[in-house]
Amino acid sequence: MPTPSAQETAAQQLTQPEPLAKLLPHFRFEEVHSLVIEAPAAEVMQAVVGQSMDDDRLTQTLLKVRTALVRRLPRYRHVRAFGMHSFTPLHQSADWYCLGLAGRFWRLDFGLDSITTPQDFILYQRNARLVLAFHAEVINDTSTRLTTVTRIQTFDAMATLMMTLYWLAIRPASGLIRMRMLRRIKRQVERLSR
Repeated sequence: MPTPSAQETAAQQLTQPEPLAKLLPHFRFEEVHSLVIEAPAAEVMQAVVGQSMDDDRLTQTLLKVRTALVRRLPRYRHVRAFGMHSFTPLHQSADWYCLGLAGRFWRLDFGLDSITTPQDFILYQRNARLVLAFHAEVINDTSTRLTTVTRIQTFDAMATLMMTLYWLAIRPASGLIRMRMLRRIKRQVERLSR
């Protein structure tokens, strides 16, 4: 798979905000969702950092079903549950919170490789890496647009093919999970702001 040209790289970096440009300057897959929350950005970001996939029954059910089906295969009995704890924190500021994964996400056992620091993530050059970013954009003193951005970079033709097939299969569920996460944060923050 050809690497992006210098011109393509420059164009991509101009269109993506920091810190995404530093963490994942090139990507092949992207999913973006957002909604407006009637609360100050600081309160929204506090809820983002404290959120968990465990808070949503549908998400937990989808993940448990996948894990249970995979564990029926003798080779995959060791598979651990997947959740927010599987991600590595990469960046946190007043308006951004970024988490990362690396590995072969399309594998039945999730195929995660160990990354423990932002530097590990940036240096990782095998298979695929993913950033899940949350961005709080101030609309005014009492309103914030919260956006979640998922970007994935693949490093060779086989990883690109496998990720493409996996992406086609999981994208509807992935989008549903992201929107439910945003709505859950909105309900939590707006309830506390009253």
